[in-house]
This record gives sequence, C-alpha cells and structure tokens, in this order.
Amino acid sequence: MMAGKLSVAFGLLLSVGALRADVFSFSFSGNGGLGSVSASGTVTAVESAGFYTITGLTGIQNGKSISLYGSGNRLIYSGASGVGTLQFLVSGLPAIPYTVVFTGSGFSEIEGIGIDKGTNFKITRAVSEESAVALLLAMGLGVLLLGRKLAAKKDLHI
Repeated sequence: MMAGKLSVAFGLLLSVGALRADVFSFSFSGNGGLGSVSASGTVTAVESAGFYTITGLTGIQNGKSISLYGSGNRLIYSGASGVGTLQFLVSGLPAIPYTVVFTGSGFSEIEGIGIDKGTNFKITRAVSEESAVALLLAMGLGVLLLGRKLAAKKDLHI
C-alpha cells in the first residue's frame, strides 16, 4: 500500500513539467504625449520553441487595475530582458486596449489617442509554477514519509 502511494507521488513529481507555466514581473514608467505613466504587474506565460504565449496578466497602471486583452500577446525572454507585446484593459476606462511594445528597456505604449515612450521597461522571471509545484509535492512526500515513520516508532513502543 505504501509503495503504491510512493509511486503515485513520485510519478506526480516527475510529471510536473506538463503543468509548466512561467511567471514574469514587469514594470515601466515614463512621460510622453499622454502624460506620465507608471505600471507594474505579473504575466503568466507558456513557453514553446523559445517564444512565450501570454495567458494571464494582472497589475496596476496609474492606480487602476489592468487585465489581459486579446490573444496575440507574446514574449521572447533572454534571462536579462525581453522583447514582446502586452495588450491590456484598464479598469474604469473605456474598453480601448492599451498596447505596450517593448525591446530591452525601451517601450512604446499605444492607446486610442496617442503614444507614450520610455526607456525603463523591466521584465524578470519569477519562480515558475513548475518549480513551486515540484517543491510542494516534495514537501508533501517528506511529510508523508515522516508521518509513517513516526507512527511505526510509536507502535513499537506501546
């Protein structure tokens, strides 16, 4: 019975790659034709052949929440910077998507009435969900084994 549970737990630990999604943190700010802009948030993306397809985006721009818009959001990440496009809606504003095109630290933010440009776009990879899931599974397996061992010792001392 114990061997069956261990093999299931070990199998889950090895198959974590199927759950792979990477999380990135981003921020940018600047002054341009639309006034000052400041934004930050997180992006969830799935990698395929060196390209990341963005599947989620949450954050804040100028104090208002932002959320992912559209399905053409892509990213290439090199470990120190990225190149890509983010499209999002800003809560409380008309449903006109904002598009941020970035290369390294430079960016252009395009919306219905103008363009802002800046040179301080940052994107960094956070701990991937794959790593977090693997860590949680390993911790759970350790607790299971420790519980079994302590229960066996308790039974021997009665």
